[in-house]
Amino acid sequence: MVWGRSLYGFPLAIPIILCLTFIVTYVVSVQLGHVNPSFPFISDTGSRPPESCIFGQMLNIAAVLVAIVMYIRYRQVLQYSSQETGIVLKLNTVSLYLGFIAAFGLSVVGNFQESNALVVHLIGALLAFGLGTVYCCLQTIMSFKMHPHMNSRVLSYIRLIFSLIAVLAFIFMAIFILVANVPDALVPRGTARNISVTSEWLLAAAVMCFFFTFVGEFRKIRLSAPEMSLRMESLAIVDYQQNQGNITSLSRNHNAMELGAEYNKSVDNNNAEVKVVGTYQSYNQGQ
Repeated sequence: MVWGRSLYGFPLAIPIILCLTFIVTYVVSVQLGHVNPSFPFISDTGSRPPESCIFGQMLNIAAVLVAIVMYIRYRQVLQYSSQETGIVLKLNTVSLYLGFIAAFGLSVVGNFQESNALVVHLIGALLAFGLGTVYCCLQTIMSFKMHPHMNSRVLSYIRLIFSLIAVLAFIFMAIFILVANVPDALVPRGTARNISVTSEWLLAAAVMCFFFTFVGEFRKIRLSAPEMSLRMESLAIVDYQQNQGNITSLSRNHNAMELGAEYNKSVDNNNAEVKVVGTYQSYNQGQ
């Protein structure tokens, strides 16, 4: 079975689901008076129930979609670089592992709210935002390396812009979160908080836009269903013909297609009743 050109729906769904998550949790948390409506942190909008339930569930879905997109992208690049052993192949493998960790971090952010498990929540945010930013940078480098076979130069520069925004936003967010919690800092606490909040939202927007750039390339991908084969220890086919049993024991490690072929051949040639017995008995002849 071949999946048609519908794989672009995965990178398209990521920004849609995340935007929907942030909007819904923000509206609910503001209406219930759980957060100040003046530009809160993303995590603040999902720290208390019932919005925390929506926040956690939607981020879990987004984390799965992110992991799927990363794997499809890995396979896409692997197909391109199957004959190469250069930097693209190495970056592809590294970005897959880091991307999976970032997706796990996104799930941690949703499941461990800052009001209940602050340390775990911050670790998840560091994995999601930090490694997510690294993933964007690695993919940008790969895009320039694979031009013009996989993507246009314009798309490479678009990804470069989003990657730079993500890097700068991550740095500003991390710095000013620390400044906001340091007494007697040079920057007023309120100003530092506003800069860190703005940086966090900008970082999330840049990463979402980066994933959106995969839509065009994923339109060209066709994904086939995986092939599966059954291996059995031993199979005995008893061919009853003229009330005399002839037992043919097939050797170990025949796959299902070969066994089926032997079975059909026996039926066609002998035109007799055929029964399959003792399919999982050990075959000890010659041992």
